[in-house]
Amino acid sequence: MSPLDRQTERLLDIARRAVRTEDKLTRKVVAEAIRGQQIPLSNDTLTALMIHLRRQYG
Repeated sequence: MSPLDRQTERLLDIARRAVRTEDKLTRKVVAEAIRGQQIPLSNDTLTALMIHLRRQYG
């Protein structure tokens, strides 16, 4: 697995936990969870994460 893949998977893990905790899948929930870990997050990366999460959660 490449470093980018590991980083993406790490961000998705943080996002999934936040979605379960808050019981909602929103950009705000995901962004706050990731940025709350002091991890920089661009809007493009957030969009890519949201696409993946929406596919996963339907």
